Parts: sequence; structure tokens; C-alpha cells
Amino acid sequence: MPGILPNDAPDLQITGVPASAMNVATRQPELFVVVLNWNGKEDLLECFGSLRGTTYPIQVILVDNGSKDNSVAEVRARFPEVSIIVNKTNVGFSGNNVGMEEALRRGADYVLLLNNDTWVEPHCFQELIRAAEENPEVGIMSPRICYYSNPELIWYDGGKLDNVNGFLRHSHINSDRLTGSVDDRPMQLDYVCGCAMLIRRQVIEKIGALDKRFFM
Repeated sequence: MPGILPNDAPDLQITGVPASAMNVATRQPELFVVVLNWNGKEDLLECFGSLRGTTYPIQVILVDNGSKDNSVAEVRARFPEVSIIVNKTNVGFSGNNVGMEEALRRGADYVLLLNNDTWVEPHCFQELIRAAEENPEVGIMSPRICYYSNPELIWYDGGKLDNVNGFLRHSHINSDRLTGSVDDRPMQLDYVCGCAMLIRRQVIEKIGALDKRFFM
């Protein structure tokens, strides 16, 4: 299972298994990676550095929520290949919406929402797209997310919801287990973590983008 690591959990990283042989079609699906940022320059620059090493061709869109830490200028100088959209104010997680809309306008087959405080393993996107193409009934997918300081230790392997006295309690599958001790086969989830969310184009076209009522 491919994987990623967020830095908003203690200190996380993105990992993955070596990519298996991939059938090369005449046209590879267009993957756009949308990264939201608000005053997270140092993590953001490291994230974009990891994206340069991906084995799958991607187009990257930065959506900046009115940062004051020179994030945008640094990205323009060091990562000229990144498209940048600047929101005047911090509109929260739904700031991703303008990036999603731009990705669809430019012909994206898939949009991957990625936290700015993540480091992506080189084969991660290749494995995600392969799995998505092999399972056309699946609308949203997530990679495995591991700790940045310990890439063999799982932070998130899927989301689970349990009904507890009429309330839904969420938890992470395989949390704090070693990658070598769990099954790598894809599984159906109750929810996907917003840290790294691969969304099929048709899903966005059918149900729309993120609900602006939820700031986080």
C-alpha cells in the first residue's frame, strides 16, 4: 500500500512499497496535486522537494491562504513549475476548492489533496493511480500515512467509524503498528483522511467540492 506522512501528527512522513510493474497506456491519467498552505513555509518547501522525486508525472497547484511568512515568494523562486493561487484571507480547508476547480479546468482525471507538512515517497502516486485505474468503482482513495521520524510506524492506514451510544467515534486503522506486521492489500474505509486524498474527477463533478461551512 502506498503511503504518506503528515507533520501535523507528532512528526509524520510519507512512505510506500516499491511500485509493481505498471501497464503503460497510450495516455496516462492526468494527476493534479493541490497543496493548501497557511504560514507553513519550511514544511511546504520540504513537501515540494519530495514531489520533485515522484515517479508519476504530476502538476502541482499551491493554494495559499493569505500567508505572511513569504511562502509564496519562496515557492516562486525555488519551484517555478508550481502553479500558485493566492487567497486574500485564510478561508480554512475549503481553500482547496479553488485549486480543485483549476485542476478540473485544466483537464485533471484525478485531484490529490495533500497537506503541506508531508513528505511523499517516490512511488506513492504511481501506486495510487494504478490502484484507482484497476478499481474504477472507487471514488476516493488514500495512501498509507506513516510517522516522519519513523517511516516504518503507521499513523493512518484507513479511517474507521464506530457507533458508541449514538455517537460516532473515529479511529485510525493499524495506528502505531509496524508496516511489516500488517496486510498491504487495499481495503474499504469508513472515511479518508484529508491529509492525502485522491479524488476521481467524476466525484467532484457529481457532488461538488468541500463544504465551506467546515473551516477545519
